[in-house]
Amino acid sequence: MLVRDVTEARAVSELLSRQATHDELTGLINRRELLLPWNLAAPLPANGRF
Repeated sequence: MLVRDVTEARAVSELLSRQATHDELTGLINRRELLLPWNLAAPLPANGRF
C-alpha cells in the first residue's frame, strides 16, 4: 500500500484557486466570478448580441 501526504499539494491548489477567483488587493471576488451566475442564467446568443 502506498501512502502519500498531499497536505502541501492541497494547500497549493487552494491558494491557486483563490488567486484565480479573488482580487489580491481587496480580497473581493473578481469580475469573472461576480458575473458567472448571470452568464449561466442568461447566456448571450451565438452572435454575441442581445
